[in-house]
Amino acid sequence: MERRTGKADINQLVSALERQATEILSFVGRTEDGNPGTLYRTKEQFRERVSVFESLLLTAEAKLDDIGRDKRDRLRRQIDELALFVLSKSVHSNIEYCRFVQSDEVMPLWARDMFQRDVGVLEDARERLTQPKYADRVRREDLDNIETMIRILKDLIAKAPTMPEFRPQRYANEHYEKVVLG
Repeated sequence: MERRTGKADINQLVSALERQATEILSFVGRTEDGNPGTLYRTKEQFRERVSVFESLLLTAEAKLDDIGRDKRDRLRRQIDELALFVLSKSVHSNIEYCRFVQSDEVMPLWARDMFQRDVGVLEDARERLTQPKYADRVRREDLDNIETMIRILKDLIAKAPTMPEFRPQRYANEHYEKVVLG
């Protein structure tokens, strides 16, 4: 027998979303500090928090279908507001982060993958925010900021180091005669 979602279940999910949003806000401040020694690690922890938030968000949205319409509509608005808040803070954090990275001469080897992942997240966010249900709550400036971030990240991807490609078989084929036969 399938258990219906209760009021307590939804309230717990909303509370968890609020806690994650609070944690995300604290990470925004840390990424803006611009401490080169910890910035990349802090940014990765920030991404993890946002990922947890998004997982909770998907779970909450799936469970909303199991409750009454009035409560569902109210909770959906509350959840949407939290999602917009987190998205806004994520974009702001990315802007500050990219300012620092652009001024830094050295990027970690994994920066390209990290920036490509960020571009995907921002493209998904842009698609979601252009849906009619968000039309009255999303400012044009926010969408423009997302577009700017995507352009900046693509520029950083072009400048980021690439991981070396190891092909031992190719090396062996090219140098076999010289190395083995002398």
